[in-house]
Amino acid sequence: MRRRRSVALLVLCAVLALVVWRVAACGAGDGGERRRAVRPVPPPPAPAVAGDGVKVGTFLGNYGRRYYGQGPAPRRLDVLWKVKLGSGWSSGKYEDDPPSRWAGSGWTGQPSVVVDQGRTYVVAPSYGYKLRKIDADYDPSDRLAAMSFLQKHAAKGQVVTGLLYVDPESDDMHAHLDTVERPLNTLDAGDLCPGSSALEKINASLR
Repeated sequence: MRRRRSVALLVLCAVLALVVWRVAACGAGDGGERRRAVRPVPPPPAPAVAGDGVKVGTFLGNYGRRYYGQGPAPRRLDVLWKVKLGSGWSSGKYEDDPPSRWAGSGWTGQPSVVVDQGRTYVVAPSYGYKLRKIDADYDPSDRLAAMSFLQKHAAKGQVVTGLLYVDPESDDMHAHLDTVERPLNTLDAGDLCPGSSALEKINASLR
């Protein structure tokens, strides 16, 4: 019994000595080095409005995650253009989640606004596993601007891809071809073949 008490007393003394040594090492003793005070990170500076550079970075603007732009904010916002970012397959949050298709950029994918050589670009990630650099000043509805854009890059030996021109007043393909409202892949042979008499009239109109 006395031997057990002696062993327990020695263990207790060793633990107390270790605690005292750690306290002294943290600066509680006279000769210990004092712990440095934790200081908050200074707020990041606002980006310069003029000149090239990153104006709004991902995610939430800066490393402080608290920049939403410079005011005053307008009372209303107008949609100047839209870009489809695409979609991609995701395995889900948990291992047992079934694969599903996610579209857009997600709540963490705020696009960055960059000014390069005087032109404003929007750099947007997406669930389609692509990073898009969109010219914010480019108007895809301007036919002459689209032709000039193609010629300018062709002179540099560059092949331009993506949405270059769209006619906002053009007819829909189904309206132009006067197709039925029913999906075409659901039509059978009887629906697709109008009969010999109707085919003769069609052929006669094409002669």
